[in-house]
Amino acid sequence: MQEWELVVLQALKWDVSGVTPHDFLEHIVRRLPLASPHDVDTVRRHALTFIALCTAGTRPPDTLQATNTAVVVDIRLRLRSGPVLPPGESL
Repeated sequence: MQEWELVVLQALKWDVSGVTPHDFLEHIVRRLPLASPHDVDTVRRHALTFIALCTAGTRPPDTLQATNTAVVVDIRLRLRSGPVLPPGESL
């Protein structure tokens, strides 16, 4: 079956190797100045949620823009105030 799928894709000249947000998400997340692995996991989960919302088309783009902006502001404020620790943990 996969052979026929490839034949159809080639006949239609479809390029299915397009770049998606998932291709560069890890590169961005690894370069963020986060305090702990928990923060990395949280940011990754949130980013994947935003990607899913954008691709599903369930929300208007301006709503997603406002949400993304609010999250970035929240993260920057937390980074300025010191390391962000998981609930219940302290230094």
